[in-house]
Amino acid sequence: MSKLLAVCKRTDFPDNQRQPASQAVNNLYRRHVQHDEKHPDGGLSTNLDAFATALKDFLDSRLGLHWHVLVGRSLGFACKKREQTMAVWQIGGTWIVVWQSPG
Repeated sequence: MSKLLAVCKRTDFPDNQRQPASQAVNNLYRRHVQHDEKHPDGGLSTNLDAFATALKDFLDSRLGLHWHVLVGRSLGFACKKREQTMAVWQIGGTWIVVWQSPG
């Protein structure tokens, strides 16, 4: 089983929040989502709902309220957000989008 790491594709997070957020994405993804390269669907054996909820709880507790988490393999989005509160990661074929709404 290979160890997939989140790649930050886009963010406007302040520098001091980028590393903790990326570490949380990696740790929570590893805890809630498993990849098995032998599986016919490309290796995704998931509990993405639990991952998204855990990531939202982390962001709400560490960076303030009103965070939104979107997770999927094929997705599109548009959002109204606060400055320095949006990030997009990719882990394998899974995309993770987070943003903090104006409240």
